[in-house]
Amino acid sequence: DKPFTCSDCGKSFSVSCDFFQHYRVHTGEKPYCCAGCGKSFHWSKTLITHWRSHTGEKPFGCDDCCETFCHISQFEQHRCVHATKRPYNCRDCGKSFSHSSDCKQH
Repeated sequence: DKPFTCSDCGKSFSVSCDFFQHYRVHTGEKPYCCAGCGKSFHWSKTLITHWRSHTGEKPFGCDDCCETFCHISQFEQHRCVHATKRPYNCRDCGKSFSHSSDCKQH
């Protein structure tokens, strides 16, 4: 059951605090301000992610290749590199490809 419904867009929420956080999108309220550059955000988690652009922190690390990322979305996209099958190998250097045409072009 989602009793909290946004009158502007119709989106519903089961918890009132989620509704009030959502409503900031419509009001333009951005209560979370970056101490480094002054940019403001609707949500605290967005500020935390933004702050990493100032600190260089990259908390999401790949166990397969040790590459690190600031954003979970970048990390998840990167993981596809390791999950994808690459059956076509270059005879000269051994690099693998998911499509034969990419291998030939290489």
